[in-house]
Amino acid sequence: MKTIHRYLIYVRRLSLAVLLPLAASAQSAGHVRGQVSNDATKAYLQNAVVTATEANRSTTTDQQGNFELALPPGLASLSVYYPGLDARTIEVNILPGQTVVRDIPLTANIYKLETYTVAGEREGTAKAIAMQQLAPNVKNVVSSDSFGNVADGNIGEFLQQLPGVNAVYVGADVRAIQIRGISEQLNSVTMDGARMASAPSDGTSRTFEFEQVSLGLIETIELTKAPTPDMTADSIGGAVNLVTKSAFDRAQPQFFSYSIGGVYRPKYYTRAQEFVREPIDNIGPSLNFVYSNVYGKNRNIGVLLTFTYHSQPGGDTASLMLHENAVKPDRFIYNVQVPRPAGAPRTRLALGAKVDYKWSANTVISFNTLANWFHENNDTRIFSNLTSQSAANFRPGYTSTFQEVLPSAASQATTLTTTDDKFGRTVSFSPSVRHRFPGIEIDYGFTISNSITQWEIGPNNRKSVFGSPLGHSKGQVTASLANVGYTIDRTQSLQWPVVTQTAGPNWYDLANYRNLAILHNDRGARDAVGQAHFDFKKRFEDFAVPAFIKTGVQFREQRRKNWTLARDWVFVGPDGVANSGDENIAQFHDVTPQWTDSNAGYRMPPWLDSYRISEHLLGQPEQWAENYANTMVRYFGNRNRKGVEDLTSAYFMGNVKLGALSILAGARVEDTVVKTQGPRSHITAEETALRNAWAAANPGQAVTKTEAERRYAAQYATTDHRRGEYRKVFPGVHFKYEPFSGVVARLSYSTSIGRPNFNQIIPATTVDDLNSRISTANPDLRPQFSDNFDATVEYYFRPAGFISAGVFLKEISDFIFSRSSIVGSGADNGFDGNFVGYQLTTPANAGSGRYRGFELNYRQQFTFLPGFWRGLSAGVNYTKTESYGDFGAALASSLVANVVPNMVNFNLGYAYNKLDVRLVGTWRDEFLVASNASVALLTWQLPKTQLDIKVKYSMSPRLGFFFDVQNFNRAPIAERYQGPDGTGLTTARETRIVEAKFIGGITGRF
Repeated sequence: MKTIHRYLIYVRRLSLAVLLPLAASAQSAGHVRGQVSNDATKAYLQNAVVTATEANRSTTTDQQGNFELALPPGLASLSVYYPGLDARTIEVNILPGQTVVRDIPLTANIYKLETYTVAGEREGTAKAIAMQQLAPNVKNVVSSDSFGNVADGNIGEFLQQLPGVNAVYVGADVRAIQIRGISEQLNSVTMDGARMASAPSDGTSRTFEFEQVSLGLIETIELTKAPTPDMTADSIGGAVNLVTKSAFDRAQPQFFSYSIGGVYRPKYYTRAQEFVREPIDNIGPSLNFVYSNVYGKNRNIGVLLTFTYHSQPGGDTASLMLHENAVKPDRFIYNVQVPRPAGAPRTRLALGAKVDYKWSANTVISFNTLANWFHENNDTRIFSNLTSQSAANFRPGYTSTFQEVLPSAASQATTLTTTDDKFGRTVSFSPSVRHRFPGIEIDYGFTISNSITQWEIGPNNRKSVFGSPLGHSKGQVTASLANVGYTIDRTQSLQWPVVTQTAGPNWYDLANYRNLAILHNDRGARDAVGQAHFDFKKRFEDFAVPAFIKTGVQFREQRRKNWTLARDWVFVGPDGVANSGDENIAQFHDVTPQWTDSNAGYRMPPWLDSYRISEHLLGQPEQWAENYANTMVRYFGNRNRKGVEDLTSAYFMGNVKLGALSILAGARVEDTVVKTQGPRSHITAEETALRNAWAAANPGQAVTKTEAERRYAAQYATTDHRRGEYRKVFPGVHFKYEPFSGVVARLSYSTSIGRPNFNQIIPATTVDDLNSRISTANPDLRPQFSDNFDATVEYYFRPAGFISAGVFLKEISDFIFSRSSIVGSGADNGFDGNFVGYQLTTPANAGSGRYRGFELNYRQQFTFLPGFWRGLSAGVNYTKTESYGDFGAALASSLVANVVPNMVNFNLGYAYNKLDVRLVGTWRDEFLVASNASVALLTWQLPKTQLDIKVKYSMSPRLGFFFDVQNFNRAPIAERYQGPDGTGLTTARETRIVEAKFIGGITGRF
């Protein structure tokens, strides 16, 4: 914080030194300034092109439609163009040393003909097209209005419609995105250019999860694929920037819009615990409100408030099969899990507030605040039939579609129920200042962002969610039954096998089960980001050719911490001895009727009631034996694990326009300092033997709580502190060529960095004497680097549309992978001469990768057609991606996992007068999900097509009705197989289906 304070003092002094003389000198020139707006909707137009033809000068409008030009004295003609609207030319008399103010409204015949048309898909598309066309680099832009209703508020749903974007699903929701096949951990997400904190579900990666932000405050979304030097370099895949709304975006600033509805899913759902989240069975509320107005004596204080509350019933059902590690026509299945119902009601509450204060005509001070809460009730149930990977456990003559598992100690049935509350919270506060003088732009500000994700299970540290105490303690509960025999019949369905018991105790009777255990896996992660920036841009308006320079500095600090407070117990019953026969596991049988349809036609398995088991543990703890060794290992092993990353950067770039050719070039330097700390562990053979004895013999007596705490406190007493520093220069050059009106060709070279995940660099060493193994993090791990090449050709046609084609190539070096080696001898072996001959596993840099591909994008509104047909619009994009990876290890495939080779998105719409109908579709080709050294264990995802429909009918601007159906064709979330490419469903591994989601209600604005 001291560094930030010194930085802000420097910014204030520099601003005063620069602004005062510039403000004085600006008075000597003749200027024209004003705002460009849509006369029908009263929205100000960003990136409208304003050209003074005689003076050969042009500029573009900012987010509030402002423009300013320095022109010689005399009569000047100003031409204004914006996609989707009629161009307009006006005449202005320029006086020496004075500023003429002329606001310029634009319109089009389509607005005159449509009585109820309001700012929506048509205007959003035009805005996105204007921003994309004027960008100096390769960029895709989408307006928050572009794809119809926004009741869901999931930004990831919008982004997956852009070229090269693949959605990463968790359940039925888009949680993250991959760009051009690059891992979601190697993208960046900012809001108004400032990095947002994100505590991802795994607690240690750099993935930004979109469940922690809502669409309500967002005006446009920019996806940059070729970063310019004024952007941070940590975006190998791409950079997503969320541009927020402002009360000054409209000529009529008083504005209130609303959307009130409900969310419904017909099957596979778990009842939410709180009434406010699900007031009607299987229907959750969906509310969106936006209010903006301008206040003050001089109408110079703009206030914009947003509220989003979206609670959806959620759930899916699945089957999973694991095949033997062999490539042959008939492979046995050693683990089949069916049914696997999963319910997850998800609730998002988001509040946004933005206050803009116009200090003067040239200076605006903004305060932007965002608060987002996310809550998920998870209830996943798995009925598993498992045996060892040995053909001896199967009756001879088995085939890929029918096999019989023989009863043995290795063959068992397991019932498992996992329930928890996932809770996330993200808050951001971003004050900033913008100065706009003739030829000068200065921006500075800072951001404080904090995010937390945690799993609340109890009974430890029971908390509240949305102000309501959790209804029950929860946990992961499991019980097993050995010596069972069964058949796996796939003759009717390769994905949904029929499993029939043939031998052993009845597995539908919970009284036959043993080894009842419960795990309370309380855990979480916290991410905090502080950032300050200063940017200065100078336009040279008096040069023979248009040019500008831009420079700036930035400081960012990111702090990451994760923790685990897990505890587990075994049910020992009244006599205190496990599996003695008095445990009465049947008392915990859950026969909840709501799970009947989630079993997908299967007989109801003997589900365990995790709520009742957890309450029994709380009320009668003497009947449960805690594994104190595991508890203390988790506690001490995760204590004091922290990471701090400081990034200081500066850049300089310039742009010159030589007729039809524009060249932007520059470089960015980033200095990174990483400070990490974590516990060092030495697991001795004695400790391992004690833990094994606890599990195999008499729980609670092998390791007592006091003994376990003493032993593991000593084992983890040493804390490693590490510090690393590296500096890198990132050059970039972007060519933009416009030989004819509407034709744009781009050629870009840029460089990027992918920093390691925090779990890879936070010190953590585990020594296993029993197996002579050591696993350790690598605080000296280097980042990955990428050289990016992009080339596109675009054609923008009036009134609003474009077609583009482009190719890209990414050459990545210093891939991060897991390396195994043998600890050598000598005092400098890294362990003070100890552990000679142990196998050491650690993340390391090696190998390289290549991503290359082709993108085609088309979008158009057919407003030029007569009558009925003018309401049509269409959009389609196609992306082809090829990948190659040399990971420094022997793998069965050189393909990079999770790269989709072919993707198609399409959007067909009709919006005219009162009706707006839209069909949105995505298609994803087959791709490799997980690589492996064995061909038999490669995992592939089958092609997927998802269709959504969005309908809106406006009675008037104040009242309308909307109805959305997401995934109405019931496309599976996952449909995967295991083995060589092309074997398909004969080796089906996972099938996970979800029902369509229905969202409907009323909407309007005042």
